[in-house]
Amino acid sequence: MNVVWKWQGARAYAYLNHCQYDRGRKGPRTETTYLGCRLDEAERKLGRILASGRILVSGREAQRLIEELRKKAPEAARRPRPDRAKESVKRNLERLRERYKARPDLTAALDAALDKLKEG
Repeated sequence: MNVVWKWQGARAYAYLNHCQYDRGRKGPRTETTYLGCRLDEAERKLGRILASGRILVSGREAQRLIEELRKKAPEAARRPRPDRAKESVKRNLERLRERYKARPDLTAALDAALDKLKEG
């Protein structure tokens, strides 16, 4: 059982490779489980998989898997994810300001909202 980071394009994706006995094939079957593209996301998903009992591992083995996930993580997976929702709201407010620039009452309210967004 091990953790692998695979590159696809500009992003790295974490996968958990593990083997289980398959009665139909009468032998081991390798399964690959997607964990995520960010380190924090992959840690949460790995923790949920291990806690659910879907994969039976000892406490020491679970700790080894989490350490392996952190150690093998590329720099791109460690960076924090940008807040896309905030950027989207900012773009929409700027579009509204351009659309209603003839109305000073709306422009003032939109400018105040943009200033609050830029502050925090």
